[in-house]
Amino acid sequence: MTNSLPFPSEVSARGFTFAARHLDPGGTSLKLRLGAAVLSAALISTTAFTTAAPATAGPGTDVTPPEVGTCHDLTWEEYYAKFEPEAAIDCATRHTSLTVRVTQYESVPDDWGQVITDDYTPCLKDAVTATGGDAAQYQMTSYSITFYRPTRAQQQAGAAWLRCDVVLRGGHETLAPIPQDVVLTGLRPPANVRKCRLGSAADYELTVCTRRHKYVAYTTAHMRDDRYPGERAAKRFAGRKCNDLIGGAPFVYEWVPNKFYWRAGLRNAVCLPLDD
Repeated sequence: MTNSLPFPSEVSARGFTFAARHLDPGGTSLKLRLGAAVLSAALISTTAFTTAAPATAGPGTDVTPPEVGTCHDLTWEEYYAKFEPEAAIDCATRHTSLTVRVTQYESVPDDWGQVITDDYTPCLKDAVTATGGDAAQYQMTSYSITFYRPTRAQQQAGAAWLRCDVVLRGGHETLAPIPQDVVLTGLRPPANVRKCRLGSAADYELTVCTRRHKYVAYTTAHMRDDRYPGERAAKRFAGRKCNDLIGGAPFVYEWVPNKFYWRAGLRNAVCLPLDD
């Protein structure tokens, strides 16, 4: 069964198209001085589904749904899994994911891809709520969402739920630890969750600002349209606004990539100047 998400699997740059190793939230462009070419990349948060799970249900199979507010110490490979990878741990210990939403169903869904698509915007909303309810602050963090379903054995035993977690991207194939207090306050998020990006050699990968980086989330610009204007218009808005806000320094910017983010209230362009 294919687990499709409502987002593209490729990014484009300077007229060329190439497969992304993994996709980041929002769109990103690079502004260079002296009229150099602009690098545009629609990098959108998805989760690849590759991990296998047991196919038969034993007599003692646990079908208890996950709980909102539980924590997990996921590896990068577990972050990319489609089945629930491990049990919850004490949130007072080091952890790399926080469950923000659990949706239960009367029976096991036939199409998990459609289920995830339907739950994507609600999960984004719950992720924003869990971190304090400020959409602009959330968009300036390295938080991303990921989904898990029951194992095949659990599904055969009747488990029918979808779990959504927030994780904190920490660079190349790495998750950063989530702080115990995830509520965002102040003008900008703290450095341990604040969104930074690596340089072009590292495909502008997402990380937190306490780790090696090149660009740092500095400010946002809110789109005031009544409805989502489309990605092209959102990209133009972000480039223009960030150019005005940042000035002549090199910067990357992110735009609202699709209606799923828009419906979740994530309607801000994010401007990331060079952090030198």
